[in-house]
Amino acid sequence: MKRALIALTSIPLLSAVAFGQADFTANGQYPQYRGYSGLPGSGFGVLPDGTPSFNGAMTYSSPQAYSLNNWHFSIDAENASDYDFFRLPHVTGRRGNQDSNGKLGGMVGIPLGKFGAVTAGITILSSIWDTAFSFQYQLPFTYKGAAVSFGCQDFRGAIHGSGAENVPGGNGLSRSYYGVITAPLSGGIYASAGLGDRRFEKGFANISVPLGDRFKFVGEHDGFNFTEALAYHPNAPRNFMFFGKSAIATIMIGYEKSHYAFWSINVSF
Repeated sequence: MKRALIALTSIPLLSAVAFGQADFTANGQYPQYRGYSGLPGSGFGVLPDGTPSFNGAMTYSSPQAYSLNNWHFSIDAENASDYDFFRLPHVTGRRGNQDSNGKLGGMVGIPLGKFGAVTAGITILSSIWDTAFSFQYQLPFTYKGAAVSFGCQDFRGAIHGSGAENVPGGNGLSRSYYGVITAPLSGGIYASAGLGDRRFEKGFANISVPLGDRFKFVGEHDGFNFTEALAYHPNAPRNFMFFGKSAIATIMIGYEKSHYAFWSINVSF
């Protein structure tokens, strides 16, 4: 209960700090990657052995170190509003052209045996089908549950840019490499921190805190701003199997930059 009160009361405090930050659309702000990341743990939990689980490490836009493994899959839908209230996704345009922007993502965990595991992911960034590919490699060792991974978001770096389309200089390369470490703390808490280039050059940190069996608080600083979210694990879909693996659903709602409302729905196997 004490952890729950600390997590929930921290949201308005973080908001007060974050409201003065620059808007997403400026050059060097990487607007397409400040929400759902397309990396393992974004909108769902992952255990140290690479199994998806609501009890695992969970983030939103910043990385955590546990790669999916053993051919586990994840499918995610997300929508971020341009306001402080929740919206349904639009079918045209990118962020800035409408009052919200939706994304679709999927990833798979590829086992490498004694060499570790790799998560390969694809993210559809908008309704014009601009697409980013990402990967994360987890080193083949852990220490008391702590793990280290290296990865790349948008490794093609083709067309997405470092700012909005109408911002001078905003078409900079968006290929971003990173390294991250994640460690389990007491009470089912997981904490991560890392550093990289471009999107991740300012560093990042995140934490996920269980609030009972069905809820989890997720907080992060992605190098630019704070994000706060509440994740919920519904008791569905029940007894649904996919390639012999049980389906796990996760619903997340929260605020990017402590201001822009978002929601996501994830199903992992």
